[in-house]
Amino acid sequence: MAEEQDIEEKAGEEPAAAAETAGEGAPAGEAAESPAAAKVEDSAEWKELHDKYLRLHAEFENYRRRTAREALEQAVVSEQKVLAAFLGVVDDFDRAIEGGEGQDAAAFFSGMKMIHGQFVRLLEGFGLEAVGAVGEKFDPALHEALMKQPSDEIEEDCIVAVFQKGYAAKGKVLRHAKVVVSAGKSEEKENNDTKE
Repeated sequence: MAEEQDIEEKAGEEPAAAAETAGEGAPAGEAAESPAAAKVEDSAEWKELHDKYLRLHAEFENYRRRTAREALEQAVVSEQKVLAAFLGVVDDFDRAIEGGEGQDAAAFFSGMKMIHGQFVRLLEGFGLEAVGAVGEKFDPALHEALMKQPSDEIEEDCIVAVFQKGYAAKGKVLRHAKVVVSAGKSEEKENNDTKE
């Protein structure tokens, strides 16, 4: 019990001693800042920083929404430009169909070839390019080999025939060309060449 009283007395002395120590360094006439005053100051600073954070967060959210909306609007405008470019081709098809009923097949075919050419030029204007021509070296990044076939005219690992054209746009393959690849000269031709 005596020990408890000593502890209580020491605990009571510590705050008084701390107040005296704080008062010693302060100029005369100024009271030492109390912990409650420091807390209020910290609280005001914290509120100011928190307010700045909330404003910055709100600005970022508005920026994010605005850029998403602008990207969507840009995509819509791009689609509209592409569609507007195709309207000329559609008009030509309409005219060909309307005027083609009384024409002979050769004239109608000639008109279709002209429209096809216009359509291909339009697609090329958007960066589309055909991939896979006969005689071209086989490239698995651009071509899909359906089969190999001996060929006396086309050298080995080159395209002999194209079943379906491939297309690429601005360096990216949209569709691989489906091709037949040369296996080189036929065995009979090779045997005849070695005999001679």
